Amino acid sequence: MNILFYAILFVIGIVIGSVWAIKANKMPKTLDMKKKHYSNHEHEEFISGLTYILLGGIISVILANILEINIDEFDLFKIIIYVFAFVYISTLVLVGGIDKLYNKIEKRIIGFGIISSIIYMIYLCAVDLASIHINIIYLSIYIVLLVIDSFLLRKYAKDSYIVNILMLLNIILSFTDLRTLTYTSVMSFIAIAIYAFMQKIQKKKNVSRKFKISEIPVGYFITTSNLIVLFMIRIFENYLI
Repeated sequence: MNILFYAILFVIGIVIGSVWAIKANKMPKTLDMKKKHYSNHEHEEFISGLTYILLGGIISVILANILEINIDEFDLFKIIIYVFAFVYISTLVLVGGIDKLYNKIEKRIIGFGIISSIIYMIYLCAVDLASIHINIIYLSIYIVLLVIDSFLLRKYAKDSYIVNILMLLNIILSFTDLRTLTYTSVMSFIAIAIYAFMQKIQKKKNVSRKFKISEIPVGYFITTSNLIVLFMIRIFENYLI
């Protein structure tokens, strides 16, 4: 029965992955974004869509397995966490997917992540009143960042990439914990350093074009690193301890 149950979850994940593919493709077009990074593969869009679809299915099954959700035992708490986890992962996937190609943190996705994390905070406070203090701190960080973002938007009439990155980091902190954020930051820093080094070498071969730090898709590296760290921690805690 569990095989059938996980097969159903895989199909649900594929559907969610299809939504990711549509959103990641549609949003940049509606905002008239210009690509900063290109692939040499002629079927780039098809491969990208297929990646989102398969990623959705695989994550759906792995997440259920990590949370030990099965058809024989109904646990409302685990199901709620599963839903919140998928909403959180959806935010990461879309932010990273768009930033990878466009060097742009899409505001609507960040807004979706902030609202989702606030709802998650409310749920945590309802389950455990002791968490109210830490969640107030996370909420205060959001308020400060939103005020700064509003000020910069009025002054310069464009989004601040740095502020959006800080909001993304606070979303990660709100949904996970300081340990996960620390591991994510270290991994993403190393990945960015390696990427910058490789790009600099490639640009030296192409003298006509210089490497710019602003071309680094920081959001992509942060979201990818966080997904890797998150699953590594859960797998380590569940199966190796």
